[in-house]
Amino acid sequence: MARLLVLCRHPHHLSRKQAEEWLRRELEAVLRRDRLRRARLTRLDTAWEGSTRNWDWLIELQVDDGSPSDALSARGACGELLADMRLLGMSPTVALAASGSAIDVASA
Repeated sequence: MARLLVLCRHPHHLSRKQAEEWLRRELEAVLRRDRLRRARLTRLDTAWEGSTRNWDWLIELQVDDGSPSDALSARGACGELLADMRLLGMSPTVALAASGSAIDVASA
């Protein structure tokens, strides 16, 4: 199962709670309309004191292996959401984590 990963900034004109509610509603619509399996919304914080944070949110969307490009089409709900996010100044960045591409590393 592939995952679409979206990193984005907080929309400046919304409070943190309003932004979370808006993203939640929009992701529910994406799941319904694009028939995606699951979405996860994670608020990001800085990793350590003194570091800068470039992104405020991580969105993970589970898609069938053969359908990432379908999910990102301009006609789909996900494509519309990404366009709205750009208009709101959220600067979404999208990456695909293909199934089977993860490499597990464990300590010896």
